[in-house]
Amino acid sequence: RPLFDATLLGLGPDGHTASLFPGAAALEEHERWTAVVAGLQAETRITLTYPALASSRRTACLVEGAEKRAILTRLRTVPDAGLPAARLNSGGARWIFADQAAAEGLA
Repeated sequence: RPLFDATLLGLGPDGHTASLFPGAAALEEHERWTAVVAGLQAETRITLTYPALASSRRTACLVEGAEKRAILTRLRTVPDAGLPAARLNSGGARWIFADQAAAEGLA
């Protein structure tokens, strides 16, 4: 550990990251490094789980668009936001890169 030198993620408008969606059983996987996510989106997905994502020296999250402003604000200002992205604990450095539309009003 760590498994990855760098991990690049996004942030969904519902607070998901990777394919860790609110309500997904994969949110509670603490042993395996991957999980199947089915029934929450039109397509079945495979995602890295929190243990795999936590095994990164550096994690960056890209956030783009005004439709993500509210969720980015919540992620940055509510300590326990209840969002899948908020539960991500990397062992290394974490950065959030947001465009002007998403970050407007954030300090």
